[in-house]
Amino acid sequence: MKKTLSWIAALILFIELLDTTILSSCLVPVAASFHVHSARMSLPILAYIVGTCIFIPIAAWLSNRYNKIHLIVATLILFSLFSFLCGISFDLYSFSLFRLCQGIAISICSAIIIMALLSTCRSNEIVKTMGAINIPALAGSAIGPCVGAIFSYYLSWRMAFFINVPVCLVLVTQLMPLRSVFSVCTMTKQPLDYMGLTLLSTSLIMISAGLEQLSHHINKINLFTILIGILLILSYVFMWKHRETSRENNKIPSILDLHVFKNYDFLFGTVINIMARSAMCGLPILLSIVLQQAYLFSVIQAGWYLAIIAVAGIVAKFLSPLITKFGIHKSVILSATLTAIAIGLLSQLEFLILHQWLWIICFFFGFTMSLLYTAMNSILYISINHAAIPNASNIGKIIQQFSIGLGIVVAVGGFQWLLTTHGIQILSPHNIQIKHMYNIICYILFGLMMLTVLSAGLFYTKQYKLNSSASLGSGVLAE
Repeated sequence: MKKTLSWIAALILFIELLDTTILSSCLVPVAASFHVHSARMSLPILAYIVGTCIFIPIAAWLSNRYNKIHLIVATLILFSLFSFLCGISFDLYSFSLFRLCQGIAISICSAIIIMALLSTCRSNEIVKTMGAINIPALAGSAIGPCVGAIFSYYLSWRMAFFINVPVCLVLVTQLMPLRSVFSVCTMTKQPLDYMGLTLLSTSLIMISAGLEQLSHHINKINLFTILIGILLILSYVFMWKHRETSRENNKIPSILDLHVFKNYDFLFGTVINIMARSAMCGLPILLSIVLQQAYLFSVIQAGWYLAIIAVAGIVAKFLSPLITKFGIHKSVILSATLTAIAIGLLSQLEFLILHQWLWIICFFFGFTMSLLYTAMNSILYISINHAAIPNASNIGKIIQQFSIGLGIVVAVGGFQWLLTTHGIQILSPHNIQIKHMYNIICYILFGLMMLTVLSAGLFYTKQYKLNSSASLGSGVLAE
């Protein structure tokens, strides 16, 4: 059962992140089908991103009230239906609406299957499990543009959506025998926190929308949108704090319990996830852009290097048992250091292409990034008790979604901003300037990753001191 859930969860995460990036390389043919300018294609991209955020907070509440397998099956069927409707869309607005519904269905599906999978794992199995499901997710985000290009140039962009239907139906047939395993709901059914859901969903929509637009245009409106989203999150924190200190007998339980941040490992994982993803999530997309625009690679040629990153991530999966033996906290520090080195090497793109070493460094980057993903995601849940897994998983999903958007903004948005401020058009012949701006962004990403290493080292040192003090106290009591 656990193996079945594991590969299904991996495939669902792969589909979710593949569909996030698959449209980026086929904007022109899609726009031509709808008889609109390609600049207007930001609408369906934004719709999908908003969809993946809007109902994430409700996933834990749903999983506590209904059979998890039934929920996963239902959302997979809905996702396949809206994928089919995307494929037969006749105009931009219907396409954007179906993309929104797609995002809602797959985000709830992925959140609940992770909860179901983690609920079957012992603490010593979490690293292996997270390694198995995170690698395909990494591959989905890396090769999405390449897959989109292949479909749009050799078949049709519509096939990129039709292919989801048979895949989802196969997953449904594999899930149906597992219904009885999750048939009993062990937790008390709680009323829905409508106020908390509204605050969190609205904040996630505004932050995600702001980050998406910020990756294209850095302006006051987008920054203001993100600021409002952050203020709404702070409002939820104050509301949660008020409820926790209130003595009312009939108070509504908050939709997300923030007590989980008192867990030192979860706090450690949260900080490292945000910092590390900000440094590395946008680099594969930026690399593809620069290879095409500055070095005149075709979409397919650039896509091969992204595929190498994805393959390296799959290879790294087989080393996930070593993370437990070496120590998860130390593994985060080591893998973050190696990833920083890989980012630094990728900044020397001209040299790597000239000496045909780019594929080696891409492999190295994908390998180290995969190990870091596995280690830092495992830390989030390594010391969480089973009763708190749905809530912790939900918060972890929100953190990861936010961090991916932030990473794209730092890399791609920062690159676009540098070009704009220097009066360089991405399609202009200023190859030297484009290469220089790419180097600057890589140096920034390298700095962010080294800051991640420093933060991880400080967390580890503090935890070591706490554990030493606890051991010393236990020894004194024993005497």
